[in-house]
Amino acid sequence: MSVGYTGAMKRLSLVLLFPALVACTGKGGDSNTDSTTDSHDGTDDTAHPDDVSPTIVSVDTVNCAEYQSAGESWDLALTVDDPQGATTVSDGTVSVLSSAGGELASYVLACGNGQCFGSFRAEYDGIGCSSQGDVTLRFIVTDAEGHASAAVDYVTTAP
Repeated sequence: MSVGYTGAMKRLSLVLLFPALVACTGKGGDSNTDSTTDSHDGTDDTAHPDDVSPTIVSVDTVNCAEYQSAGESWDLALTVDDPQGATTVSDGTVSVLSSAGGELASYVLACGNGQCFGSFRAEYDGIGCSSQGDVTLRFIVTDAEGHASAAVDYVTTAP
């Protein structure tokens, strides 16, 4: 009787285990699966790549002025956000682009509490107030995890 009982138990185990094996292989079962939905298992890197990236909410200040002690200087300010919280935006850059699109200079922005600030002097790279209308400022910010925002171009206008 133990031989029949052992054989029956093996068959019962296989019958109970078979649906789990089929589920693991992805074959059989429900034919209503939609290949365009997210699996939410952490392996789909292309589903929503921007969901963790910071954003530039607005370019608040772009001002070029002549200062007695510093000469011509550009002052910049941004409002930024991040899905993990605005305080996680750690730094940023501003690239100064010529009218032909080439990079003339690049500077670092300091960020904290949802704001980014920076300035640069004309004497650094020869980009003075007379360059307004001829240059575009390209802003990018990054968060503490290294995710970069989409670039935001600010076209300067002549005074």
